[in-house]
Amino acid sequence: MTYEELKALSEQRLEKNPKIQSLLEKIVSGTANLSDTAEYSNLVSSILSYTVKRNIADIENAEEITDKLLHDHYEHINSILAQVQSALDNKNGLHIKPQKAVFPKERVNKFSHSLIDPTVPFETIQRRAGSGIETICRSFHDDYIKANAEVRHNAGLKCYIVRTSSGKCCDWCKRIAGRYVYGSEPKDVYRRHDNCDCTCIFENGRQRQDVWSPKKWEVKETPKEKFIPKSLTPQQARQIQSENLRYKGLTSDGNNGIIKSEGDRKMNLIIDKFTPCLENTETGELVPTVYERASRNDLLQLKGWNFNWLDKELEYTEIYKLCVASDKNIQGLVAVTDFKRDMAVYVNIAESAPHNLGKNKKFNGVGGHLFAIAAKISFEKGYGGFLFMDAKNTDLVKHYSKTLNAVLLGRPHPYRMFIDEENAMKLLDTYTFEEG
Repeated sequence: MTYEELKALSEQRLEKNPKIQSLLEKIVSGTANLSDTAEYSNLVSSILSYTVKRNIADIENAEEITDKLLHDHYEHINSILAQVQSALDNKNGLHIKPQKAVFPKERVNKFSHSLIDPTVPFETIQRRAGSGIETICRSFHDDYIKANAEVRHNAGLKCYIVRTSSGKCCDWCKRIAGRYVYGSEPKDVYRRHDNCDCTCIFENGRQRQDVWSPKKWEVKETPKEKFIPKSLTPQQARQIQSENLRYKGLTSDGNNGIIKSEGDRKMNLIIDKFTPCLENTETGELVPTVYERASRNDLLQLKGWNFNWLDKELEYTEIYKLCVASDKNIQGLVAVTDFKRDMAVYVNIAESAPHNLGKNKKFNGVGGHLFAIAAKISFEKGYGGFLFMDAKNTDLVKHYSKTLNAVLLGRPHPYRMFIDEENAMKLLDTYTFEEG
């Protein structure tokens, strides 16, 4: 199936959808508002994702065609929003040029490339095509809202960002919910995870506009004498900023296994070199690699390793071994825990084989490979590559920050760090290991 054929299928469904056609009429006539564009964006995103998911097996060049499809939709939705915003501004006597949101090229390219991953089953590719396209397409609308809210604030319009959580929301959403003067809001205030039903709006005193859902209502400016802003010390501000980095519901309230876990499993793995395959230190040759679940027999045969890989603390983890493709000698091990509630993978411990340590080590690149394996597992579980770990000391915090772009949370463990989806994808783009 070519791009033109895929586009034609999508357009047929769009034309048959009465709600979409009704919204288009409002947009063309100049009577639409941002609530209408949000609804339009959601409906079109769903149809595009459905069309690609249903036909992914027949698409000739999935990576190229998906990349073009997303870019064309980005252009389309920004054009629609600019048209609607200009009409609204003219009615209100405003003359602010609509700003086109930045196209997330790297994110789109990585996603499109993931659709031709030969190491995963077709069902995984199909699931990626559906959920991934819908999420990215909807983000184009949110990116426009965010960019233009900033422009309006800079133009002197009074603006607040308000995020309201529902009664059944996760702990992360509860922490980030609030009313913020524009510019003081947490950086993740626009972010929503799967099944998130929070409401995020921007408010300028005369009108509030829902960022995601098609709800719009007129409100009065909050009277200054009734609004009591929170006064925070620098320490409290840093604490809130740190907590806002805790993505996907991670808490320290004792209900979260990641936060609660303790023990001596501190990450001390060194990232020596980033190579697509393992590098033979004597010859410089790049050696293809494979990984698979380590069996108990594999672990029983380990000799000279620093960590006890049969420790009871790893009883409920998944342990993976890294090998070169030509033999089954273990070059490194990584243990991970799947925290479905938090939509994250926790890296309990990772270790290079004894013969890959020191000046006389056999291979370079083991450490990076092990983190890439963890990222791949997180990605396949639907977590986007999101990882957590505990570094052993401040030197390793700096090392992981420099080599992996890991971010320090600092609580509840003082050296707790995370690797976000974007940097996890960078790891996956670097390594070419195969699943055994």
